[in-house]
Amino acid sequence: MFAHLPVFKKAYISCLRLHQSNADWVYCGADHGKVALIDLGLTGSVDYKISWSRLKMFTCSGTDIIQLLVKGDTLIAAAQKGCFVWKVKEPAKDNKDQSHDTQLLFPGKLLLPATIPW
Repeated sequence: MFAHLPVFKKAYISCLRLHQSNADWVYCGADHGKVALIDLGLTGSVDYKISWSRLKMFTCSGTDIIQLLVKGDTLIAAAQKGCFVWKVKEPAKDNKDQSHDTQLLFPGKLLLPATIPW
């Protein structure tokens, strides 16, 4: 085993997506409707030691996260109850938990906030 990352309590990681510009960061989707942005803290040495830390948590209505897509500063999670969209805020400036900005329900319903942040 490479490493054990106890990212979520009482949940399992259902999907992963690497961060597009930082090789040490990974998005982890879970079966309870949360996505964590993790800094793996890889040292680059041959012994593969890591010192991981959670940078940010993205939340949505309790549903299994099936797949993640990251494009620029937008995170999209495909889930059993629809798709959830976040405008990702810089973790160094804002590490608070962030709930979804938009929810796409199946079949064909769209829930938008009063003002779209982007």
